Amino acid sequence: MKDKGIEPKEYSQFSAPEQAPETATNMEVALFYMEHITRPCEVEVAPGQVENIREFYIRLAKGYIPKMTNAFAKKC
Repeated sequence: MKDKGIEPKEYSQFSAPEQAPETATNMEVALFYMEHITRPCEVEVAPGQVENIREFYIRLAKGYIPKMTNAFAKKC
């Protein structure tokens, strides 16, 4: 699937992608993104139209990595 730049707010009328908890540690967030990237989710973007959102989680992970303070979590 080509990355279409879809953000979570665009899914709000259907089913929104899961977000990492705000209180999660760096390692918990790394594991959260790893799970969603290695076993991609699908979201209904329109009635009867389902799309894989792996690229969405890859973009989120790339944006979060520079903010991490745990070097081991960054490598995950």
